[in-house]
Amino acid sequence: MADTTTGLKTSDGLFRTSFPTWRALVLAILVCIVAPFSLVTLHIHENPRLSPIDEPAEFDYISRIAHESIPRLGQPFLPSTLQMMSCTGFASPFHLPPCKGSHHPADYPGAGYQYEAQQPPTYYAISVPLRWVGVHVFGFDGLTAARATGALWLSAGLLLLWMTGRLMGVAIRRLGPAMLLLLSAPVVIYQSSIVSNDAPSIFAGSLIALLSVLAWKRPGRWTIPTLALGALLVTTIKAVDIIPPLVFATLLAILYWKCADLADLTPTARLRAWFVRWGPSGGVLLLGGVIGVGVWVIVSHQLSLVNPRTLPSYSSLRHAPVDLATVLSQAISALNPLNGSFSAPLTNAKGVPIASLASSNLQPITGTLLQYLLLAGGLAGLFVKPRKWAHWMGLLALLFAYIATAMVGIGQWQTYAVNPELIGRYGLSAAPLLALALVVAIRGRWVLYGLWTFSLSLFGLSFFYLLSR
Repeated sequence: MADTTTGLKTSDGLFRTSFPTWRALVLAILVCIVAPFSLVTLHIHENPRLSPIDEPAEFDYISRIAHESIPRLGQPFLPSTLQMMSCTGFASPFHLPPCKGSHHPADYPGAGYQYEAQQPPTYYAISVPLRWVGVHVFGFDGLTAARATGALWLSAGLLLLWMTGRLMGVAIRRLGPAMLLLLSAPVVIYQSSIVSNDAPSIFAGSLIALLSVLAWKRPGRWTIPTLALGALLVTTIKAVDIIPPLVFATLLAILYWKCADLADLTPTARLRAWFVRWGPSGGVLLLGGVIGVGVWVIVSHQLSLVNPRTLPSYSSLRHAPVDLATVLSQAISALNPLNGSFSAPLTNAKGVPIASLASSNLQPITGTLLQYLLLAGGLAGLFVKPRKWAHWMGLLALLFAYIATAMVGIGQWQTYAVNPELIGRYGLSAAPLLALALVVAIRGRWVLYGLWTFSLSLFGLSFFYLLSR
């Protein structure tokens, strides 16, 4: 890994390894906590209206969990959700009943049905106590308190990714730009600033990365239960977050197979010895992820009150015939997870989009450069030999981001009879792995300086994009 390593000892504690000096600790606090909190809180402040990306349904899910019930597909929104929709309004033009007066589900978009009940409940259950703190300790309204949890998920994910990189010997000077690229990405800022179970995606990818690295470098009795619980956690946040367990189950399989002490064994003995090592780590990750997804698919189907193919909430996605080729072509958007999704523009008090000419012209430039950088990090393993852990991780992240997104699209197409219209945020949990692969792959002092320059510029421009009017 050339100059990415720093001679770390495996006996060093996790904290000492992650933050070997006070300068490293200060930098980590700045890029993992201060920077993401500043962008997310600014976005929440400047965009008070509801996101058209399912935010009312997501908020309704949290409210139902707070009332100790799991929502069921086809239930109407709670009266409190309907009132919140009318009184808050959307960042996109929707005809809504007035704030004061009676609120009937049929008068709202999608006939006011709860359609996010298809999602697993972990994100929403964790959001309930966090929202309570925001409301009763900090004095936020319910919507703002629920949105603010996104900053916590993002910061936690960045810290876990920092620790992962340090455990693998990645130099601190390389980790800084990786964090800045992630936290400044349009999709990350947006999804971390609304009520969305995409908000924990960076956390999901980083958590599985850290647990997998610890299982590789410091295995112990904790390995099996912790990896199983980690995989179950991320896949019960969102099913498509099975991407990181798939990546690291495969990566650990490759790394164990390449162990030098297995090379001289007979093929049968080598396979047996390989499985003894991989089963309690990568095998557990894979099994935990598959169980998490499979169990919730069965449970959600049993809880559903309506035939998903008749749900009015998806009527706008049934406007054209769909075939397998359509879904597979849409899934390619997962290779652009940081910039390939809808991002509502800044709006004024009346919900009218506003943006400066400079902002609207610069954002496609920085977004495209960010896309190419992440692809470069993921594809770097095609052009080097021998391939190190980061090269394999990048290649696998791209591969499984595409496969998992395609599978989600096929599931939506068959279950709901819709055009899934797949977008980049389905691959968001792969983004931290691609960012880490990028900073490990780059070579040369001036290339690193250039990456720092771009990442700092992107961070500064993010404020400009949010504030330009």
